[in-house]
Amino acid sequence: MLLILGSRNEEGRAASRRLLALGLREIWGLEEMPPVERGPMGKPFFPSMPHIHFNLSHSGDLALCAFSDQSVGVDIERVRPHRAGLPRYVLSDREYRWFEAQGGGWEKFCQLWTRKESWVKRTGGSIAGPAKICPPLPGEQAEGVLLHDFSGEGWHAAVCAAGTQECRILWRDSTEGYKI
Repeated sequence: MLLILGSRNEEGRAASRRLLALGLREIWGLEEMPPVERGPMGKPFFPSMPHIHFNLSHSGDLALCAFSDQSVGVDIERVRPHRAGLPRYVLSDREYRWFEAQGGGWEKFCQLWTRKESWVKRTGGSIAGPAKICPPLPGEQAEGVLLHDFSGEGWHAAVCAAGTQECRILWRDSTEGYKI
């Protein structure tokens, strides 16, 4: 099982928590959120419910919450300019060659960055030393791991989970509900 809930037009951090509560209620019938703890690198989890895997991400007015029956990572970023040397610093040599071959630009950087973040968040690892973290490039897959890109006007996102199932984001705007 893999489910990704998204929110637009709300403050991202608060929206990601609302998405988590909604998923717990709609999927598992939980009216109250169980206590949350964090792993050694900060990944949140429910110690009393180890069968529920989730991950959160937010950027500006966008938020995502991914649920799975196995470890999952998700990242969303607003596309925006950064300092010029950032891609060379955080991308591996292989990623940087791909980035340059695509014409560079912050859209392609965000595509690679969200893949890298979701890859690391799936395992609860650290993004420290980002050039050493080398997930598959866009168009490639690792065996037994789904790494899927999403994008829209001014944003890019990625989800990484065990398995190869198809996935999509169920969006909720601040005035709408979900049909899960």
